[in-house]
This record gives sequence, C-alpha cells and structure tokens, in this order.
Amino acid sequence: MDIDIPNRVISTGKIDSQNQSNLKLLNARENTGASGTNTSENKDVKQSQQDVTQQLENSVSQLNELVQSVHRDLHFSIDEFSGDTVIQVLDTKTEEVIRQIPSEEVLAMARNIETMKGVLFSAE
Repeated sequence: MDIDIPNRVISTGKIDSQNQSNLKLLNARENTGASGTNTSENKDVKQSQQDVTQQLENSVSQLNELVQSVHRDLHFSIDEFSGDTVIQVLDTKTEEVIRQIPSEEVLAMARNIETMKGVLFSAE
C-alpha cells in the first residue's frame, strides 16, 4: 500500500530494489559470520545500514506530517466487558469519533454471545 502526499509517495509495504539488495548484503554478512577483515566491504555494509535507517526515518517523518495534516487523533482504550483493545479515530477539532475498531456493534454482539453462552450451558 502506498500513501500519496503531494509531490511524494511513501511506500508502506514494499522495499525498492536498492534497499532489497542492501538488506540481502546485510543478511549475508550476518549468516556467514564474516569477521570484518575487508574494510571496504564493512564500509559498504555500514553505509547500507545508514541508508536504510535514513530512509526509514524519512518515511516516519512523512507519515507523521500526513497524520497531522488530516487533523486526526488516535485514542486507545480497553473494553470493560471483554478486555479487548478498542481503537478510535477522532477528529481533533470536534472530537467526533470517525471510526472505531472494533465497532460498537461488534462489541455489543460479543457481549450478547457471552450472555447466550451462559444461558445455553446452564440449561444443559
């Protein structure tokens, strides 16, 4: 999934071919247990790590900017009955719930199922 920002595209799930080859190089170094005697290869590995880290930091920064620009806030809570985590997306200006995961309907259905389980098992 890609996130479009004017003049930018943030890839949230795919790694480009350059980063993929950098990661393969890093993984190969870890798997072979290279002792690090070749300094030019160590420099390449360190540079690759720095490039990947810098790209990750840039992506996170852009995502934070995007979230701030849409005026949304996340609120995490625990449902008292089920103990499940509830995530709400709120409008920062009106504090209106835009989306809730799981929805109120799903939470109510879970409560009803738990109640029915008690009735069904006590009848037997």
